[in-house]
Amino acid sequence: AGYVDRHSVGLSDRGFIEAASGNHADAVTWFDGALSKDSQCALAYYNRGLSYAALGVHSRALADQQTAFLLDPERRRVHEEIEGQ
Repeated sequence: AGYVDRHSVGLSDRGFIEAASGNHADAVTWFDGALSKDSQCALAYYNRGLSYAALGVHSRALADQQTAFLLDPERRRVHEEIEGQ
């Protein structure tokens, strides 16, 4: 397994909580923070893309979903992380 920045995971978790509460603009800010610590975090891109879609920012949503796919083509890490939340 690769290196995991625990700080980025905490930021991503906070983003997930905000998104689940419907606070997508705040969630994007938390996912941005997570990605500033770990630019290879497919789950943060995936979740930020969902928040962008909820906000109607479809071009950014698509870009984030594409990046998540490029980082994790089989979405193995994304599925593992989602199951762990």
